[in-house]
Amino acid sequence: MTLRWLWIVTTSLSCLLTLTTSASAECAWVLWTTITYKPTGTMDPVETIMPSDAYTSKRDCDRSREQHEVREDERRKSDPTRERFFVCFPDTIDPRGPKGK
Repeated sequence: MTLRWLWIVTTSLSCLLTLTTSASAECAWVLWTTITYKPTGTMDPVETIMPSDAYTSKRDCDRSREQHEVREDERRKSDPTRERFFVCFPDTIDPRGPKGK
């Protein structure tokens, strides 16, 4: 009887791990936006990095990045003090660096 319970628990955990792995692959690419604000005067530029969107494929992320870049070129004409840069990274990479404790 104990062997049967051990088999049931092992099988259940295996199924759970399989489902968890497939769910985490749904958003494999993240579009990151870097906004640089260059105030006039003596202040140093201020930079902010944040995630914008998540995509299931690199191709989808790159398409979105290209569309954002086209819009940014138009927007930059009206406000040259702010620049936005876009980049796609796998969801395991955070360009902001490691998080502290």
